[in-house]
Amino acid sequence: MIQARLLEQFKDYYRIYGRLFSSPGRINLVGEHTDYNEGFVMPTITDQQFYVVMAKHGGLDPFPVIRIFSPQFNETVEFDLFNPPKKQWALYFYGVIKEMKKRGEEIQSVDLLIHSDIPTGAGMSSSAALCVAFAKGLNSLFNLGFAPLDLALIAQATEHNYIGVQCGLMDQMASLFGKKDHFMKLDCRTYDFEQIPFDFSDLSIVLFNSRVKHNLASSEYNLRRASCERVVGIISQKKEGVTALRDLSLDDLSQFKALIDPIDYMRAEYVLEENDRVHQMVDAIKAKNLPLMGKLMAASHLGLKEKYEVSCPELDFLVDSANNTPGIVGARMMGGGFGGCTINLVENAQKEQFVEEMTIKFEKKYLKTALYYVTTREK
Repeated sequence: MIQARLLEQFKDYYRIYGRLFSSPGRINLVGEHTDYNEGFVMPTITDQQFYVVMAKHGGLDPFPVIRIFSPQFNETVEFDLFNPPKKQWALYFYGVIKEMKKRGEEIQSVDLLIHSDIPTGAGMSSSAALCVAFAKGLNSLFNLGFAPLDLALIAQATEHNYIGVQCGLMDQMASLFGKKDHFMKLDCRTYDFEQIPFDFSDLSIVLFNSRVKHNLASSEYNLRRASCERVVGIISQKKEGVTALRDLSLDDLSQFKALIDPIDYMRAEYVLEENDRVHQMVDAIKAKNLPLMGKLMAASHLGLKEKYEVSCPELDFLVDSANNTPGIVGARMMGGGFGGCTINLVENAQKEQFVEEMTIKFEKKYLKTALYYVTTREK
């Protein structure tokens, strides 16, 4: 097993025994870009994990030193808390520690070995899984006493303050509270959630990778959030109790259309429609209404493509191709956008044919090897 191998690699490299912590990747059925608008989302966890093996370092360092070894990339990074690491990926570890220190906790020197089987840049939240796994490890190793919600907020603050991504809390909450074979309807204002059983033995969830690496730290992601906040700022001056798009209905929004920049209006309209789709998806799953589930996924993709403008030609091609391939129930882009994966609900009876035909279509169009992941397997 991979856990035993990683523990052995840690012992061989550092000459001490370590403890292993992990957090899963995340997929999202519907509810995209709604979390930072205090809306609703519907994620679940994947089998893929981010692993951290760690132990306190017993040396006489004058101040805390963090050593990170990645056997995957045969790379070692070392930094202290007064000098941020130069490697972008190591800033996540640095940020988690700094956020814990802000909350009054002291972290001593620690040795790490890391490994991930979550595809990076695929919209499966590998960065949130990294932060959560490391935060869980520090919390346990140093007996810090943080509650799971605290760890989610620490991981989110790391993205905000050290990576520059003004993300919501969906990814971190899913990584900490997600349940296999369930979709979590999460209220991103109160953090209350309901686990919705995904009891479809005749369906699989298949992800197809666009092979386009997205960068959520890019200006486009943060611009979408700023656009939504401008709408809230305008309407809150005219209507009491509005602190987020969550507080508005589509009728409320339309009343103030003349005051709002057309692009900002379009973004806000998408978010409100997407919130409604989450509520409808819960009802559709409980009723096992497959046609409605597919319709909601199609509407979500169209909104992300035309109103929120975060899709790309490769994602659109994969969705269009899926909708013209036997066995499909529903398809849409998933994640922050500008690349990553599509999520597809596929009938098990035609899953192999679906994957084969989609692979051929993608490789013929883009001359790249198609990558796919089956996250819910036939039972």
